[in-house]
Amino acid sequence: RVRKLAASIFRMHEFFAPWLRWSETDAPALPTLRAFSEEGRKGRLGLLRRALGAPGGRPPAEPLVLVAHVLLEYPSWKTLTAAGNTSDQAAVVVASAILSLYRSRCR
Repeated sequence: RVRKLAASIFRMHEFFAPWLRWSETDAPALPTLRAFSEEGRKGRLGLLRRALGAPGGRPPAEPLVLVAHVLLEYPSWKTLTAAGNTSDQAAVVVASAILSLYRSRCR
């Protein structure tokens, strides 16, 4: 689930890249953009909690969710793709890092 989510989020970043580069700086001045960005953030966090959680089990630890969220955000995608990775390659790198963190917390 984490791998599929990472690939989907990074494809979204690739599609919205022309606009996302201004979102962070413009959002404070534009209430509609700020609300849109916040709803997207909440949605991604919810999907990430579901992807990291065991079906019927305890929810994942919040620090893990937040670190994973940072790794999946636009600046991570931008950094990895600027270094020559495709969106799919960047998603594999980030998903592997998230799953390594997850496994280390489960020990």
